[in-house]
Amino acid sequence: MKIVLLGAAGSGKGTLCVDLTKALNIPAISTGDLFRDNIKNKTPIGIEAEKYVNSGTPVPDSVVFTMLKQRIEEADCKNGFILDGYPRSLSQAKTLQSVAKIDYVFNLKVSREVLLHRICGRRVCEKCKYTSHTDYLNGKDVCPKCGGNMKQRKDDSDPVAIENRLKTMYFDIIDPILDYYKKQGILHEIPADHGNDKVFKEVSKVLKI
Repeated sequence: MKIVLLGAAGSGKGTLCVDLTKALNIPAISTGDLFRDNIKNKTPIGIEAEKYVNSGTPVPDSVVFTMLKQRIEEADCKNGFILDGYPRSLSQAKTLQSVAKIDYVFNLKVSREVLLHRICGRRVCEKCKYTSHTDYLNGKDVCPKCGGNMKQRKDDSDPVAIENRLKTMYFDIIDPILDYYKKQGILHEIPADHGNDKVFKEVSKVLKI
């Protein structure tokens, strides 16, 4: 089973990935994690990607795809995988389809207001990297997992910057990708304003799990 999860930052893709990985016993793959792992391990493709990252220029699609292709060819992906936030363009979607027949695409639909609330309230533990929200921390800055200090990421503190990020990284680019998968009959639009449990339940219905 090969699954693509689409949605803006704050839509709940990460949490859904965790739930689906447990339910289906297939790996979740994030291009952000691939970048970090390849750069950290100084793989040939990681060294190439790092040059672009350090210069502040976008990493070419060909480099991103090479990383992804290498990952999905690993043994743990033989029964399928879940892609978190990839593809990010129509050309990436078409290139992906040339090496992997995608079975299901889920687009998590969340209003701008809810996205802003989720992102601005997000807090990350400096020690164990556990992520939570001010709605659940009861006014405290203490990590409920390890007791570390919960802090707001710098890029989560400016609503104007967040709006711009949402626009350029999702709302301005998503329609051609959705149309592409809709024509194939594999796109499923999932309302995701009302919490992770309902989202998982709706996705589970589609997957019949």
